[in-house]
Amino acid sequence: MAKRNISAIETRRIEGARLLKRKVAQAEVARRMGVTRQSVNVWAQQLAEANGAVGKLKARALGRPKHLDARQCQELCSILLKGALAAGFATELWTIKRVRALIERAFADLPRVSAPVHETPPRAVSHTTIRTKDLEQSHVCLGASDYRQNHDDRYGCYVLNTMLGGSMSSRLFQNVREKRGLAYAVFSGLSAYRDAGSMTIYAGCANHAVGELIDVVIAELRRMKDEPLPESELRRAKDHLKGSLMLSLENTASRMSHLARQEIYFDHQFELDETLAGVERVTAEDVQRVAIDLFKNDSFAATVLGHVNGLEIPRERLALE
Repeated sequence: MAKRNISAIETRRIEGARLLKRKVAQAEVARRMGVTRQSVNVWAQQLAEANGAVGKLKARALGRPKHLDARQCQELCSILLKGALAAGFATELWTIKRVRALIERAFADLPRVSAPVHETPPRAVSHTTIRTKDLEQSHVCLGASDYRQNHDDRYGCYVLNTMLGGSMSSRLFQNVREKRGLAYAVFSGLSAYRDAGSMTIYAGCANHAVGELIDVVIAELRRMKDEPLPESELRRAKDHLKGSLMLSLENTASRMSHLARQEIYFDHQFELDETLAGVERVTAEDVQRVAIDLFKNDSFAATVLGHVNGLEIPRERLALE
């Protein structure tokens, strides 16, 4: 894999930011810098968040600083290739915990010179982006911050997502597509990471229906917060979630990914029955509490791509309280 040329990236980004400050059109900036319009749009957003301070757009190397030199990396690889049994473990399986213990043992004399890492979890910023493009339909995406991968309320969030837009019996599918015919494709989804997560809602609709679609989606989000959840709906969501999980584990790649996520985020593997029990413990009150926690004013950002000249989405239109 080719290494990123941090210096070249930084120079290009800062030069692009200077052009944006001079009111050069984004399309022209993309042409001059040899990048995509999407990249320039990101630069423009970062420039706005930095209050026009071009210097804050400096690129940075991905990942954390290296603590092992080339010789130490080679030594570590040599130990790993000999196998876990040769390293003194009970089985031949390498796990994250075992690799960590091996590094602690093999490089115990390595000085701990790095400063503690203090990271602030990222949060979704309430922002609306509307891009006009000559398309037959418009693409609408709403996004908000969500829980991290190992959050205590993760099961409640899974059930909430299933009820909202995670199945054909979900509220968005029924009320946006089946009852009103506003969209053919409409769904919600979750992405969870070590320190944060996100919830997204997507719909593809006719260009003239974007405003009504957004209003219906916001109304459904409010309902999740304000109205008691029927037990029958909760039971359908749980059954669908558990069935989907069991079916997904029949696929080898999906099963391996599932196990890898558990090792990375929890340092151990869960039995299937343990996961199913976590879903089953979720109550209607849990789902509503999670909805109240996640769906607040200024929690959602919106993006619309389509032939929507003149469309406006004021912040009040996305208000959830």
